[in-house]
Amino acid sequence: MMVRLRVYGYASGVCSSRKMQMRRLEDAAFRYLSGDQHSDHATIAQFRKRHLEALSGLFAQALLLCSETGRAAYKMRKAIVERSSRRSSNSAVFAASA
Repeated sequence: MMVRLRVYGYASGVCSSRKMQMRRLEDAAFRYLSGDQHSDHATIAQFRKRHLEALSGLFAQALLLCSETGRAAYKMRKAIVERSSRRSSNSAVFAASA
């Protein structure tokens, strides 16, 4: 459930755990993808920290797949690149090329 929430959040430009928490209350797509479970922002952030390396590979693969198939991945690529540039100094970063 958390992976779906993260992927959809990044793809739609929502990178903040707090914003994801709020969107699950307001947005039907977020609610559906989270299985109508209501985790708080701290749980969402802890999941990201705990699984950062695996998520990095997943997002890199998703970007590669999107670019190979010609899918519009601009928003997702932009969100991941922005997020990784903020995190690059103290943790593993997403291996995305713009």
